Amino acid sequence: MLRNIAEANVTTGADRARRFQIALNEASECTACLDILELRGALEGEPLAALYALNDRQRATLWPLSRKR
Repeated sequence: MLRNIAEANVTTGADRARRFQIALNEASECTACLDILELRGALEGEPLAALYALNDRQRATLWPLSRKR
């Protein structure tokens, strides 16, 4: 995801939005990974909540950047 953000940051136009969309999609995949870790009992409590919060902030930041202007 971070590599996609870095690539998007130096591009312009629709290509920039598309690259941020890819990063947003990958952030959504990270949410699914956290869900799996939670279901398996591999991660819980404050560490899990902190990772969910970080992922939510990343997705909220990427959402407007992924929209075409």
